[in-house]
Amino acid sequence: MISEILIHDRLKPKPVKKLEVGMKRLLRFGGTFFLVSAFLLISACSKKEEAAQQQVERKKSDTSASLEKEKGAIKSTQKSFRKRETEMAKRGSKIQKGEKMRDFTARTVGGEEITFSEFQKDKYVLIDFWATWCRPCLREIPHLQEALKKHGDKSNFAILGVSLDKDAERVKNFVEKNKLNYPHLFDGKMWQNEVSMLYGVNAIPFTVLIDPEGKVIAVNLRGPGLTEYLDKHLES
Repeated sequence: MISEILIHDRLKPKPVKKLEVGMKRLLRFGGTFFLVSAFLLISACSKKEEAAQQQVERKKSDTSASLEKEKGAIKSTQKSFRKRETEMAKRGSKIQKGEKMRDFTARTVGGEEITFSEFQKDKYVLIDFWATWCRPCLREIPHLQEALKKHGDKSNFAILGVSLDKDAERVKNFVEKNKLNYPHLFDGKMWQNEVSMLYGVNAIPFTVLIDPEGKVIAVNLRGPGLTEYLDKHLES
């Protein structure tokens, strides 16, 4: 009986052993949890770093694209200036008061051919260089209409428009809508318009007044000054 009790006691697990086993399991679980947590933290940091790097790269790319766009705009502007300088170099000298008129043959926006020496013969002619896109030119229209109404018949006075537009239909519609009852030359070449090149025109609006003898008697008459000049100098 005593022997059986002793054997039973020996076989009974000791509380210390259970504690040791529990601690080992806890440590094993804790180590695994720590490793998983560390891995997740490292992964999160790595993703944040990757996202930050991508943002930096995007900013670099955007900055690079913006710089290239600016360079392109500068090159385009420089090209436009060089083109304009070339065009200016090809122009004749700007017509001046006292010169003889410069003859030409050109077509109106409606297709009619006009030789200026024939159109101008025995009358005063105001050549008006203009365009529908030129706001200062449009402000001159009432003064031109007033001058033509006042002096057109009694003073043998005529106006010849020279449009520096590109679109013929736009000019036709504008002329019809605003009742500009005088011919308008048009070739669609804008600043390379042949008549404007011949007369050395580099800015609009610009006008040239030619007398019946074909002599330039005034240039760049504008606003009320146009009618005042005509009132004073044209024969009634």
